[in-house]
Amino acid sequence: MTHRRSCSWLGSFLVLVAGSAVGAACSSSNGSSNDFANRYCAELSPCCAAAGLPTDGATCRAFVSAYATSASFDASAADACVDETHAAVNGSAGCQGAEDDSATPSCAKVFASKSGTTAPGGTCTTDSDCAPASNGTVRCASIFVGTSSISKCQVDMVGKAGDSPCVGTKEGAVTSYVGTSSSDVPPQGYVCDVANGVFCDPTSGACKALANVGDSCADAQCVDAAYCDGTGKCVARIAVGASCAGGEDTCVTTAWCDPTSGVCATKLAQGQACSDNRACSSGDCTNEKCAPADAIGLAFICGS
Repeated sequence: MTHRRSCSWLGSFLVLVAGSAVGAACSSSNGSSNDFANRYCAELSPCCAAAGLPTDGATCRAFVSAYATSASFDASAADACVDETHAAVNGSAGCQGAEDDSATPSCAKVFASKSGTTAPGGTCTTDSDCAPASNGTVRCASIFVGTSSISKCQVDMVGKAGDSPCVGTKEGAVTSYVGTSSSDVPPQGYVCDVANGVFCDPTSGACKALANVGDSCADAQCVDAAYCDGTGKCVARIAVGASCAGGEDTCVTTAWCDPTSGVCATKLAQGQACSDNRACSSGDCTNEKCAPADAIGLAFICGS
């Protein structure tokens, strides 16, 4: 069984520049793609600034321009991508919200690979080897069998409870891929989104409903408002100010268990002083200040 996480900022950015296997692309001039690079990278500038990284957009534009030479360009998708990125960055969740590729779906359609002819189930090396599919997102998925790795093109579809085989669980901007087959990569599978009330159960190999407060969590993942206690039941998360002596992952999602006070404390916002990654809403305490989520991924976009 293998686990692979698709990481927020870097993952979303690579999806953009590597191109999408969905939909037909329109031809356009290199100047148009350069204009897109300028506008798109400018929208990400505030996120670079918040992370204390360069804001000139040079690294971002270089990445986009490099891929523009080997892929076709969809000008309509580019305009929509810029608008969606602007809305995400300036929305209530700010830069952290812009990490979720579901908030910027058009960005995956800006560049379409000119290659990619391998059908689902065929052997591949990279995502760009795989042919487009109308029923989902195509990727080159891998599992280990013994000491050998098998990589084949796979179509990932949005799953609901009971859909099988499931291949991963999506939580916000991050998808954790799970190899539920021990012998081969299925030609298509379902990604179970926690936002839709399901997770990928590796035991059954199907999307399964999240367990509610009071339900057994012996073989299930609890809803966000609950945690799995020592008795194997999902119980309501602990409020800010209450004791979290029962465990680290027991507080409401906006709080953390402060080991000094032993109570659930509100997580810190970006830029606030910190000494522990867990204290920050982003999960990243760098140089004693809460950094944006996935600051490493941002460094690939912004430069360092």
